[in-house]
Amino acid sequence: MGSVTRHRFICSICIGCSSQKDFYAYANGVIKAAARENGIPLIHLESIFKPLCPTVECPASFFDDGHPKAPGYRIVAESVLERIGGQGPS
Repeated sequence: MGSVTRHRFICSICIGCSSQKDFYAYANGVIKAAARENGIPLIHLESIFKPLCPTVECPASFFDDGHPKAPGYRIVAESVLERIGGQGPS
């Protein structure tokens, strides 16, 4: 995956799930492994949310199913923008 995107000049970043609830904890492990194996930078959203949501349940940022609410998506967007900085298209 990483070699294909590097050869085609595509900027790729893996983004982990922001929640650790249910399936998301497993998905984060898979995403981390794929990023590591392919040398692709990873945005660790779960570590960004951990201080804000010390337990799996975090009603201010997540719906019951683990998907972010508007405040959670804002944190995701700000984290991605901070990480990619000036890497976007000009």
